[in-house]
Amino acid sequence: MVLIKILHICSSLEGGGGVQTVLKNYYTYMNKDEFRFDFIVHGGKIGELEKWFQSYGSEIFHVTPRSVNPIKNVREIASVIKRGNYDVVHCRQDYHGAIAMWLSKRYGVKIRIIHSHRAYPPEKLHQKFVRIIETKIVKKTATHFMACGILAGEWLYGKKAVAENKVIVLNNATELDKFVYSKEKRDKIRGLYSLDENAVVLGHVGRFTEQKNHDLLINIFYGYLKECPNAYLMLVGDGALRKSIEKKVNNLGIEKNVLFLGVRNDVPDLLNAMDVFVLPSRYEGLANVIIEAQANGLPSVCSGQVTSEVAITDSVFFVYREKYTDIPEWISLINKALIKGRADNIESMRKAGYDITIEAKKLEEIYRGD
Repeated sequence: MVLIKILHICSSLEGGGGVQTVLKNYYTYMNKDEFRFDFIVHGGKIGELEKWFQSYGSEIFHVTPRSVNPIKNVREIASVIKRGNYDVVHCRQDYHGAIAMWLSKRYGVKIRIIHSHRAYPPEKLHQKFVRIIETKIVKKTATHFMACGILAGEWLYGKKAVAENKVIVLNNATELDKFVYSKEKRDKIRGLYSLDENAVVLGHVGRFTEQKNHDLLINIFYGYLKECPNAYLMLVGDGALRKSIEKKVNNLGIEKNVLFLGVRNDVPDLLNAMDVFVLPSRYEGLANVIIEAQANGLPSVCSGQVTSEVAITDSVFFVYREKYTDIPEWISLINKALIKGRADNIESMRKAGYDITIEAKKLEEIYRGD
């Protein structure tokens, strides 16, 4: 069997990120005798997933970020692509992959994939200008246009490209059976954190970044706690803004009700302990955590900046943009979600194309050039 070498280009391999979760999910169910993933990541920080991929023979190349030294960044990426003899270069950095696509074409890489993981993030004027220019380069150099959803595709490639079926939508599929709700696991997790059965547990999984908007999340929980004193907030993840959020929690005097759990590898178990998932993000492509929450049957309340495509089932509620910072509106929908309760969503998720055991085979076909 001929080994197909795929070079992925992404910001990092830190655990907990959406792109990183998708990469691990897909590679878990791909034929490793036929496909090998290598990586270019930006910056020198060693991500939590590097050892996992290296255990399957992956090579990981750390390059200088473009923001630090753009010339050195291009030279280092060019060196990896030129020497690697890759069959596929799969860039997961939206329009920032323009240079990588151009270099891949120059050095004869047969399959060149650009992948959009965002949907209409806030942009300053100069960022919009760069996106327009680099997207033009992408359209001339990539062989495949890919996106995590329709809106992510429209944002990067345009509505016409999506309408003409020029964009491949690759679902952020997951291991559905791993997320099936378990009362036994719920009781175990709650017991570990001394949470009684009557406690209302709101939850969030994600990095502490501006995008995820933990500041608003704390405001929402602070308001909810006034109505429900037996409420707790479970925060899973880490990041640059964690300390400032911890400080805010302490200043509000709610530190006993907020659990900072850090980066975890048992997210499926933790979802069992939650009653409502809350995602007040400023923007998202297609949020993996909401896919996982639905697989668990856990109702979710999201900001209107999260694409509505993520609502595969009726377990997802949205606070729309005009009421985005309206705390009473968030609290009202959290209460509606509690009334709805858990649902059995697994078969609906499978039919919608979110079973990784099936979707991974589709990606294999693309990499083969079938």
